[in-house]
Amino acid sequence: MAVNSDQVQLRSYQIWEREGCQTGRDWDFWFQAEAELAQEAEAAETPASDAASDAEAAKPAKSSTRKKKPADATA
Repeated sequence: MAVNSDQVQLRSYQIWEREGCQTGRDWDFWFQAEAELAQEAEAAETPASDAASDAEAAKPAKSSTRKKKPADATA
């Protein structure tokens, strides 16, 4: 999903309010808004199957050695 200027404008306004309505930081808030929205858009475009496979890949590998059953005592 592409980020448009209306979304950036709204987000930068929200950041401006959150930061205490500081003057002189218009571009800081604008660029921060662009970065946040781009990150959110990228996260939304990541298929769930990729996220699941990434989580599976992060798990530690299981040991291939199996414990043998004890021999039957009645034999």
